[in-house]
Amino acid sequence: MNTDKIPFPHKILKGQFALLSPLEDVSAVQLSISLQAFELDNEIHHLIIDATLNDVLPSAYLRDVADLDLRFSRQENGWLDENDDEPERTLDASVYLFGRHQVIEIQSLKFCRNRAQNGLTLLLKGVLCFEYEGNTDYADTDFVLNMPVYSSAI
Repeated sequence: MNTDKIPFPHKILKGQFALLSPLEDVSAVQLSISLQAFELDNEIHHLIIDATLNDVLPSAYLRDVADLDLRFSRQENGWLDENDDEPERTLDASVYLFGRHQVIEIQSLKFCRNRAQNGLTLLLKGVLCFEYEGNTDYADTDFVLNMPVYSSAI
């Protein structure tokens, strides 16, 4: 990590809700996370994190993901060295910020039953990888999001 960069104020990232959607490839699920709007650098930002999860979840149905607690390697997030084998499951996540897609490295996903037992909460731990695309003043930044999760699967 470049020490000349400033830390991104990660506490301004707050999840509103997450949505699981099935994709045509039955082994893939789209995860979309809507973040609460925030002000940064005198601009209002409305962000959505989009992630394609290949062979990660059993399905897009909430009943199938309840109580899952998953950890992911850098290789599963696409950071492959020339000698690495292609992982069995892969994640491809990003958010559009500062005029470009910023890579998101998802470190973990945890689907918890909420207290009322009538829905699920998603806890996501990740890294906002500003340095991959370059051209920002921000360093790569760890973050944690916690929000209700829904499904469009019928």
